[in-house]
Amino acid sequence: MLLTTADGFATVTEKPTPQELEAFYNDLYFGEDSKNQYAKDYTDKEILHKYIDCREAGAVSGLSSGSLLDVGCGEGFFLKYFSERDWAVRGLDFTAQGVERHFPELIDRLETGNLFELLTREAEGGARYDLVVCNNVLEHVIDPLKLLEDLKGVVAPGGVVRLAVPNDGSWLQQLVVELGHARPDFWVCPPEHLSYFTVESLQALLERVGWHLREILTAFPIELYQVNDASNYARERSLGRAAHFARVDFEVALCEQSLEKLLAFRCGCAAAGIGRNMAAYMTLEA
Repeated sequence: MLLTTADGFATVTEKPTPQELEAFYNDLYFGEDSKNQYAKDYTDKEILHKYIDCREAGAVSGLSSGSLLDVGCGEGFFLKYFSERDWAVRGLDFTAQGVERHFPELIDRLETGNLFELLTREAEGGARYDLVVCNNVLEHVIDPLKLLEDLKGVVAPGGVVRLAVPNDGSWLQQLVVELGHARPDFWVCPPEHLSYFTVESLQALLERVGWHLREILTAFPIELYQVNDASNYARERSLGRAAHFARVDFEVALCEQSLEKLLAFRCGCAAAGIGRNMAAYMTLEA
């Protein structure tokens, strides 16, 4: 069950303890029946699509060089993209599996362990970065407000933070439910996701905790496929792969037209409150 917090975003009513959450992820990624999310291969088109977010970050941040910290770097695509452009890059993650598989040459740029302890250590050690990336982490943590505060400790003066989270509970998702194409709250999936944000609630939250919001962009609104029974992957899971690749093909083709057109599309989706994943670009100074 979800409740709306005093800060405007939704969260599950019964949160796991830190120990329970750690055990869950250990089983998910390292248990006997785990499905290693980093073991998959990508098509050439999917790889191009992954780098779109990196290109977006460079353009929206307005930074052409400097230092990058990727908090929860996963497979390391941001590390790879920016290191190839002569940035000083550093990644933090619970596991090295993703980077080891995809970019083993960058393993010396990665530190593993408890992500939040590592982030605190960075701040206490005086490390400050021009661009801080935190992709799809906030929705997983027990205390999202603390993470938002901790990120303040690692961004350099004039630096930019890219915070990406799913856009869950949007009016488009609500429409899918109202039309009978999916069960209520079909996007809710604890204990993997503990908090849920819309474009509006994320913007309000960031401003309330002291971040200056530069821009919010959202990626392709894949839930559009759920409005049509013939492509509704919420009902028929076998349709999900086709929807995924249609999204990939569209955004890669649009970006090949020009990065500016892709950014305009993503800005327009955010303004409309739709888009599957959203990226907020924020600074500590107005």
